[in-house]
Amino acid sequence: MKPVLAPPVVRDPRRGETGILLALWVGSLAASVAVLGTWILETRPENLHWIWIQAIALASFPGKFAVFGGLAEGSPLDPWGVALLSVAVDAVLAISLAICLSPILRVPRIGTWLRGANARAAAVLSEYPRLKRMAFWGGALFVALPLPGSGWVGGTFAGQLLGLSRPRGVAAIVIGSAAVSLFFACLASLLGREAEVLLRNPWIVAGGLAASLALVWLLWNRFREELRRE
Repeated sequence: MKPVLAPPVVRDPRRGETGILLALWVGSLAASVAVLGTWILETRPENLHWIWIQAIALASFPGKFAVFGGLAEGSPLDPWGVALLSVAVDAVLAISLAICLSPILRVPRIGTWLRGANARAAAVLSEYPRLKRMAFWGGALFVALPLPGSGWVGGTFAGQLLGLSRPRGVAAIVIGSAAVSLFFACLASLLGREAEVLLRNPWIVAGGLAASLALVWLLWNRFREELRRE
C-alpha cells in the first residue's frame, strides 16, 4: 500500500511581505525620531510646532509644494530640511498603507479586482524579467510627478496595478518622493518663492501634464517593444 503524501504547504507570499514591512516601519520610524530628536537637541530651533504642520501638509494638500514653506520667516526647517522631512513622512505612511493593504484586498469587489490585477501583472513580470525594472521605475516616476494623486497613496495603488510586491512598491515611492522633494528644494534655493509661483502657473501645469502624458506614452511603447523581444 502506497503511503499517502500530504499536500504541499503553500505559503502566502504576502505574509512574508508583511513581516518585512513591519521591520521597515519600525526602522524608518525609529530613524526619523532619532534624527529629528538629535537635530532638535543640537539646534534648539524656534517655532518647533511648525514641523507638525509641515508634516501634515506634506502628507496631504499641498503635498510636495510644502517644501517652499521652508522659505517662510520663522520656519524651523529650510527647504532642504522640509525635503528630507517629506521623504521620511512618505516612507512611514507608504509602509503603513502597504501593511494595511492586506485587509483592504479582502474587501469584496474592489479588493478582489485589485488583487487580481496585481496577480496578472506580477505573472507577466515574472515571465519577462526585463519588464520588472520598467515597472519599478515607472512607479517611482509616477510618484515623482507633481500631479494630484501621485503621492504615497496613489503610488501604493499604482505599484499594485504594475504588479510590484509591497516592499518594492514602497521603495519606488521613497525614490520618487526623494526625487521630487529634492528638486523642489533646489528650485526654492535658487529661485525662492518665484519657483513656487512658476510651478503653480496654469500654463506650466498644463505643459507639465502634457510632458508627463508623452513620457507615459513613450514608456508604454518601450514596454510593448520589450514584450515582443522576450
